[in-house]
Amino acid sequence: MVVLVVAFGTAGYLAFGEDINANITENIRGEGGAVSVAVSMVVSVCLVIAIYCSYPIQLYPVIEVGENMGLCNPDTRLVETKRNIFRVVVVVFTVLVALFVPKLGLVVSLVGGLGCANLAFVIPLLFYLKLFALTPRQLEFWVSVVIVVVGMVGVVATTGVAVLDIWTEL
Repeated sequence: MVVLVVAFGTAGYLAFGEDINANITENIRGEGGAVSVAVSMVVSVCLVIAIYCSYPIQLYPVIEVGENMGLCNPDTRLVETKRNIFRVVVVVFTVLVALFVPKLGLVVSLVGGLGCANLAFVIPLLFYLKLFALTPRQLEFWVSVVIVVVGMVGVVATTGVAVLDIWTEL
């Protein structure tokens, strides 16, 4: 997976150079020919469709956790009404963030820095260490510990860069 991401990142850098925009569709337009504008529009429409279709999938865990935390107590009479109100509030909140945060890419960087390395490296290995009760005498234990430490360094580094980028933009 890392090789694939690095390959695509390198290809993008080689294709567009240092003058790359955060919005990939702006890079497609290039010099502005009619074909590149049409391709950019098609890509934009495809992105809108993908986001529209994946939005419920992305919100499902948030809504489930919120409802299970007691925000919608199943013992009350109006449980469906409370659940629907909670869902509307979550959707309205995400729409307001998208509308009023001027550089959403910075927020995405911060969330990615905090979440991606944790979800990819740290949390699975912590579960693995807990489930299989490895001892410090086993090589697997130390390999797992090294990966967790590298993952945490990645979390700190990417979050630090994201916070620094946000700070310089203010």
